[in-house]
Amino acid sequence: QHEVLASGPIEDLIAHREHR
Repeated sequence: QHEVLASGPIEDLIAHREHR
């Protein structure tokens, strides 16, 4: 499972959006 809270939920969302 992906622990977004541990790394940051917002940062994870941006990382996925800027996934080239």
